[in-house]
Amino acid sequence: MNKVTRLSESSLRILELINSGYTINDIASDLNITHKQLYNRLNILKNQGFDFNRKYFINGQTLLKKRNMKTLTETKEENNVDIITLKNDDTARMIIISDTHIGSSEDNIKALNDAYDYCIKNNIHVIINGGDLVEGAGGTMASPKIKNLYDQVSYLIENYPFDKNILNFTLLGNHDTHIFKEQGLNIEEVLKARRQDIVPIGFAYGTVSIKKDKLSIYHKISEIQAKSYDANICIKGGSHMNKLHFYDSNNLVIHAPAMCSIDMNHGHLYMPQMLDMELTFDKFGHIESCFINHILITEDEIFKIGEYTSKLKHNGNSCNNQKLEVESFPKVRKLK
Repeated sequence: MNKVTRLSESSLRILELINSGYTINDIASDLNITHKQLYNRLNILKNQGFDFNRKYFINGQTLLKKRNMKTLTETKEENNVDIITLKNDDTARMIIISDTHIGSSEDNIKALNDAYDYCIKNNIHVIINGGDLVEGAGGTMASPKIKNLYDQVSYLIENYPFDKNILNFTLLGNHDTHIFKEQGLNIEEVLKARRQDIVPIGFAYGTVSIKKDKLSIYHKISEIQAKSYDANICIKGGSHMNKLHFYDSNNLVIHAPAMCSIDMNHGHLYMPQMLDMELTFDKFGHIESCFINHILITEDEIFKIGEYTSKLKHNGNSCNNQKLEVESFPKVRKLK
């Protein structure tokens, strides 16, 4: 008969702090350990049978809650995460990126770090990623600099930036499936175990719920049937577009810019880009308007290269929204 493993003092303390409503940051501080060490201890507790729900907040904090009978039996929408705001918050600000292609010869860890620095300076705590975290087996205009797929995932885990007050909510794209198809390694499970600040939403399609509304996120994967747009704001990964591109008369569809140097559009120069998006909510918690700054990250500086505002309705249609392409690299304004 196998021996029952007793819980260590630190495990008992973690359980005590979770039950007392401490955040992940609070627990790491109380135990005087790094977040990586805390994730390892949480995995040990998981392997010993302890099961927790996670609640994510717009200020970048994560709260662990032990599951009760209600949460044990309830079913939630597949591929959905909730971002919790304070009741009186009427705005929410987040960064939109896509296609980091880490492990590619054209990945750009420096640009990712610059994006994190931008978030810290501007008090932004949420990043939404439209997919293709890793390069996988290739197939873009670049080629893998790390050919071993397991090593690519390890490189991602070790080199993707970290800040204790920033959460990444990431869809998984077609390149992320290479790891699973060729080696049976599910990057979603690796992230849950080793980088709990990078929250996977699912493959190909997912939603982020915030207040009484939600954002839809898409990334084409040939094996997974595409879903129709079911939110006023839809974010698409995988385009690698050099322009801030919106379209559709019924939805605000945003092509999330790539955070790497891979250009899929006729060989033009491509530099890493991101969107600084601020949502405004009405008194009922529905998205009322969306304001976007288009940001270009060069080797030395960060520039604002465009902006866009959309007013939204809540009957499934958006107003003041039309087909639009903001010209590539218009008059730029350097951001401090």
